[in-house]
Order: sequence, then structure tokens, then C-alpha cells
Amino acid sequence: MIGGEAADAFLATQGDVWHTQGDMFCALIGATASLLLLSRFHDRQLTALSVRGSYDAAASISAARTSTARTR
Repeated sequence: MIGGEAADAFLATQGDVWHTQGDMFCALIGATASLLLLSRFHDRQLTALSVRGSYDAAASISAARTSTARTR
């Protein structure tokens, strides 16, 4: 078993027993902020992709029908 100073060095607590929890709290704040700030932008990008994707699919179906009609 690791104990004492070796355990603190292994956990990288840097002398503060709450260091790891503080890091996780900062990660939580960063993740929450990024969700709040970037969610609208992300939704707009997904909408643009789906509109463009449906347009591309319709264009390829139309092109396939046109080429089939020409070969008959």
C-alpha cells in the first residue's frame, strides 16, 4: 500500500487534499459555459447540414432519373 507523502505525490494533490476536486469543478464550469455559449451555433450548423444534405440527396436522385431516362 502506498501511504503518506508517496500517496500525495501519486495523486498530484500538490499539498491540497481538495486539489483534484477543484480541478473537476473547473472542468464542470468550462463544460457548462461551452454548452451555454456554443449550443445555438451548433444547432444552426446541424440545421445547415441537414438542409444541404437533403438538397444533395434530391439532386442526386434527380440526376439518376435523368440519366436513366436518357439511356432508354
